[in-house]
Amino acid sequence: MESFENWDNRKLKIVGIFVVKNEWPLLALSISHALINNCDEVIVIDKGSSDSSVAGMRKLQKLFPDRLHIFEYLGPFYQAAIVGAGIRIAREIDADYCLALDADEFLVMKSGISLKEYITQKMLDSDYTSIRVRVENFVVPRKFNEHNLMDFAAINFRANPTQNQISASPSDLIRMITSNEIGILENHFWNFKVILKMSDSAFVTPGNHQTTKAAPIYFASQEEIVWAHVPYRRASRVIRRNWPEGGKRAGVHYKLLEALAIGKTDDELWSLVSLDENNQNPRIPLSEDSSLSSSLLPIIEQLFPIWDDISSVLTEDEFSSNAYSQTENRLLSALVDMVNLHLGKDFTDQVQIT
Repeated sequence: MESFENWDNRKLKIVGIFVVKNEWPLLALSISHALINNCDEVIVIDKGSSDSSVAGMRKLQKLFPDRLHIFEYLGPFYQAAIVGAGIRIAREIDADYCLALDADEFLVMKSGISLKEYITQKMLDSDYTSIRVRVENFVVPRKFNEHNLMDFAAINFRANPTQNQISASPSDLIRMITSNEIGILENHFWNFKVILKMSDSAFVTPGNHQTTKAAPIYFASQEEIVWAHVPYRRASRVIRRNWPEGGKRAGVHYKLLEALAIGKTDDELWSLVSLDENNQNPRIPLSEDSSLSSSLLPIIEQLFPIWDDISSVLTEDEFSSNAYSQTENRLLSALVDMVNLHLGKDFTDQVQIT
């Protein structure tokens, strides 16, 4: 396991991209996991967080000097444009591969080697333009608290869908779930994501499920790599009254849950997607799986001594703004240009680098 200081900067360069909003302190864990396990550098595009995300990431930058790049984007949200901008920035810093992650996602190498070693051993750099990785949904205990770092070491169960990819309308899915025909975390939506090889014309589709360029794809085995996703981490995110605009901007799984929530109490709603004291949930076909917690444990051990400091509520006053370097201004221009390309508008004043 790499430490904060001694990442081996070999020829192949992998860059992680996060597009986030109000995900602190989980984001500290997911960024650290990416930088220690799989990525040489990480680009974070923050969509106007009102929590401690930006200030906290500035503290995190001290642990990963010159490896964590933070941008703030305050304009209209269009996922393809913003992720595409991140990919363009990755090209600007000479990435060979990039992977776009959400704050609740972790690329877990089950084979015991790093992603860089995996690509090298499989000779994927010469034969393929992307790597397709299966997404696995992991389920948390009912008393899970994402502010308690050690709680992440207790995520030892994942959903084990009994169906293949399900193509159905939202109303049909709701009927199937309420009749117990399928579980609440069955494959209602795309169940894979891609790691993209850099080329001038390749980007990823919204959600990072496919590339925009038809080319050979390597299908990674589940025994090799898992794209671990923790979709429901806290009751407050599941309870309807805490969803912005009634969940209209939430993902498919949240929209389905919103429809299922009618007539249920807050506790009943949270119980649909979390595990009881016996690590059971009749709504979710489960398999015991410690691959995520095993991958997180070394990160937790390194972050634990400083967790109280970096996870606390921070204010912008605790940090002084530094003059932008020539490289940072070049990356900022790449971000603005890419967003303009997709949106056809000038949002230059709404984007800044930190």
